[in-house]
Amino acid sequence: LAALTVPGPVGDVPMHQCFLLGQAELGKKVVEGFYYNKQLLNTPYSSDLRPWVEAQVIPKGDVTDSGMYTGQTVLHIAINLRDAALVEWLLKRGADMFARTKGAFFCPELIMIKAGKDPTGSTLGMSWFKNASHSSTSGRLSHAAARSAAFKNTWFSKMAAKCTLKALKEWVQDSDGDDSAYRANPNSSCYYGEFPLSFAASLGEPAICATLLESFHQRREARDSSLEVEFEMAARRNSPEGRYLSAALRRLRAGHAHPAWSYDFDFNYFSNAQDQFGNTAL
Repeated sequence: LAALTVPGPVGDVPMHQCFLLGQAELGKKVVEGFYYNKQLLNTPYSSDLRPWVEAQVIPKGDVTDSGMYTGQTVLHIAINLRDAALVEWLLKRGADMFARTKGAFFCPELIMIKAGKDPTGSTLGMSWFKNASHSSTSGRLSHAAARSAAFKNTWFSKMAAKCTLKALKEWVQDSDGDDSAYRANPNSSCYYGEFPLSFAASLGEPAICATLLESFHQRREARDSSLEVEFEMAARRNSPEGRYLSAALRRLRAGHAHPAWSYDFDFNYFSNAQDQFGNTAL
């Protein structure tokens, strides 16, 4: 049974592959037989780079992203397949509505960097952009070089090769020439906003959005303890919304009901959940 949670080459487990290949009925049987509780059902993709770093094939300092598909769950896969019935089935079994995809595959093509950092944690900055196939000083394989083959023939790489960084930034972002910088993400394929609700909105699936919202309200009515955790995580964000949520938590200490399920609280922290780039489902 332990092998069922050991990540495969790209961070997946067998349950993921069943649904990813469109084998929903087989996937349901696998879930019922082996991934039978919430913790197992919500097993996310882990970083595809972790085993390479642990084996010291890739130096830890050369890692510029959190992995390729990191954070993807079966709920994300079901939404991507536009399978409303499967989404509902997974939600009834406790699928995590706040699960976040943070892998490079699910991030934008250009990521803003300020003060040498970007939201995904990269510290290599634009030196990585200028030479995406760089190798480490030790001669070991860098993950940028390992993935660069898939990037070389893309339209984006050809455009990037012809443009200066400033010109590319201005073309994509209509920049006003401020001091912000951007790094390229050659592994970007579907930036849908990390959360399941954002995935459904990005794919134009209002029925799935409605199912997710209904499930949220049901869990709120049932006072699902997991909502407390999500509320408190959202309250840590350095944003107007985060400060509003934080103020609600301070009122909790004064004896009020937890705002995660209080109907006196008028901010829908599920619908308005922000991803690492500040975007919501809307």
